[in-house]
Amino acid sequence: MNFEDELQARFEAHEMSQRLRLTRERLMVARAIARQSDEFTAEELVEDVQSPYTKQVEQWRCSRSTVYRTLYMLVELGMLSQRDDLDTLLQRGETDRVFRKIVGRDQDS
Repeated sequence: MNFEDELQARFEAHEMSQRLRLTRERLMVARAIARQSDEFTAEELVEDVQSPYTKQVEQWRCSRSTVYRTLYMLVELGMLSQRDDLDTLLQRGETDRVFRKIVGRDQDS
């Protein structure tokens, strides 16, 4: 099962579906996550989603805030984990949050 299919299945089974819809933008973010390596930053994902190529293929726009909200929704759904070692990131000069795929990792290798 690919990342997008897994997202739909988990979303429908989760109580979030009662208050949120699985929109085109959220599916666009899911497809962008599927293209990322196992570990990626939120800003790398924003760059991917807002790239001219993605906009041309998807024929849809997605805001930075939608990307961030979708990332946190996917963490809550158990599809992504968020690295919590902020001290290490700050020592390396990084301030962006790092996420790791939990679902669909073997398909992306």
